[in-house]
Amino acid sequence: MTVGSQEALFLTLRSLRASPQDVVLAVAPTYFGLTGAARLLDMPVLDVGDAEGGLDLGDLERRVTAARARGRRPRALYLVPDFSNPTGVSLDLSTRVALLDLAAGDLPVPSRTSCR
Repeated sequence: MTVGSQEALFLTLRSLRASPQDVVLAVAPTYFGLTGAARLLDMPVLDVGDAEGGLDLGDLERRVTAARARGRRPRALYLVPDFSNPTGVSLDLSTRVALLDLAAGDLPVPSRTSCR
């Protein structure tokens, strides 16, 4: 149990960060609570572009590949799938399914749903 979503987010990032090479990805713009928690842990946040479906999957794939090529270790993609903060965008079904296929077993996707 946590005292709220912000503490849960911080604890999740803390458990994922094992080395200085670890990074988290997030659709830009993203929830300021994520960037604040990551900053406390000295964990870089890499921006991923958005698209009509709510997430640019091609950009996500390119960002993960580029980060790994630079010796970085993408630990998770943070996103708010429904009514994202601050944009209000929701992921469409085809993007959700494609994201599951892309991330399967290799990239955790902690998500926050508070407006459903």
